[in-house]
Amino acid sequence: MALQQHIFRPGVSLDHLLANRRWIRREVPFPHLVATNVFTQPFYNLLAQEFYREFEREAPEGLQDPALRMNGYDAYGLHFPPGIEGPLSIFLSRPWHDLLGSLFRVNATGFINAGLHHHAIGSNSGLVHNDLSIGWFVDYEALGGIRVPRHDLCRYTDGTPLVPDVSRIEMVRSVTMMFYLANPVWEPGHGGETGLYRCSNDDVHSPAATVPPINNSILMFECTPVSYHSFLRNNQSTRNSVIMWLHQPKSEAVAKWGDDKIVRFPRAPS
Repeated sequence: MALQQHIFRPGVSLDHLLANRRWIRREVPFPHLVATNVFTQPFYNLLAQEFYREFEREAPEGLQDPALRMNGYDAYGLHFPPGIEGPLSIFLSRPWHDLLGSLFRVNATGFINAGLHHHAIGSNSGLVHNDLSIGWFVDYEALGGIRVPRHDLCRYTDGTPLVPDVSRIEMVRSVTMMFYLANPVWEPGHGGETGLYRCSNDDVHSPAATVPPINNSILMFECTPVSYHSFLRNNQSTRNSVIMWLHQPKSEAVAKWGDDKIVRFPRAPS
């Protein structure tokens, strides 16, 4: 099959890109799905190449450009903008969005926040958290009904408008996805796993289960009050990933979990 046939185009089926359909559901410490060899090798290679190209396009100093340092996290990140093109656009496609929604039986609203994360060697472990968080969007005409945060118009974390008269939409994260790519070959002891926990006050270095950052593998779970997870310090290798969240209307999240269970990000300084 010619390489160009593996390039993703909006509106096409995922069938010719997915290599492994045996996605495993695990119950401990909370329900989550994992899979390895998710995409065909040619398409995965394109995704890994595009990871580095995106950082080169957006950051003069590369993966560890100070401008990309994430507030509150020992990592660097890039947001996917509206209309992103190339292989990475698969994660903002309607077929991919609807697939994740169906796996967890959540309302497929079309509201997605996604981007690239880079942890340099020796990045500190994160905090144990559950991702059941508020996210703010704005209303705009969107291809296929897929909307991503407009960080130039409104702060995703706290809803602060950045331009006059912006129409804001308050949503809540419903599904988390992490896809690992563009990493050195992972071996036990390298670190950089995603830890999964039973309680919010568990020691971050004593997870109930871990998911290693093996290239072309994926971790997914519904955002619930008990979906506790964290990044674990990477001792010997960088840890790169695509991170993505589906969203549901706040009213649905409140009805399902209760308003007191939904996490509000601290308001950013003006």
